[in-house]
Amino acid sequence: MRKIPDKWLGEEIKGSLEKVLSEPQTQVARPVIPVNIPNLNGFIYVPSTKLYVAKERNHFNENWNLAHESLKQEDSFMMNMYQFVEFLKHLKFVEPNDENLAIYESITAVRDPYRGEWIDAKFDSNGNVRYEAKHKTQEKGILTTVEPLQKYLAQNKTPGISLDEWINNHTQQGLPKPKIKNGDLWYWAPINDYVAGFEADSDWAGLDCVWNPDSTNAGLGVRAAKIKV
Repeated sequence: MRKIPDKWLGEEIKGSLEKVLSEPQTQVARPVIPVNIPNLNGFIYVPSTKLYVAKERNHFNENWNLAHESLKQEDSFMMNMYQFVEFLKHLKFVEPNDENLAIYESITAVRDPYRGEWIDAKFDSNGNVRYEAKHKTQEKGILTTVEPLQKYLAQNKTPGISLDEWINNHTQQGLPKPKIKNGDLWYWAPINDYVAGFEADSDWAGLDCVWNPDSTNAGLGVRAAKIKV
């Protein structure tokens, strides 16, 4: 075993370590390393969902099932209702810059022309919601899952519910809560074999959970989403 010397360069070593340990220690400032989110052209990053969401809709005049297939070909997918409402929250309340507010208005404003977009949620008579894209990629692709709906507003409000309250205080599955305040956003509650979408025109804006998945419309499209990698 190596012996520790009693002196070094003529100075006593004994007691030096104890002295150092007894003195107040200076805190060393650690540099803050920023987390750089890669810029994906044409998309907005939403931290709460860790998704990139397209600024513009595409695949117009495609029904719900075809829109799913079209997005898969682009390595993208359709947002579920939670992800969609969190996207709205990001645009208006989290990062309300000029571009984001303009996109928010393009989705929710009561004005012409008609604008609609599909949402990944299909409902059944047992109180479940099915996601065609659960958004957890595996070797075999994107999973389809079914889960029971939590307590939500189960009756139609035409009009309406508070858009801001829905955005800021929704269920974990993105639906309005049962005691949501009244407002101007039209709402159709989920029913069996129908799917969700959001639409607006010169008369009203609404969250529609009774959309026929076979519907098509020149103003009805889908907003692509991608997983942050």
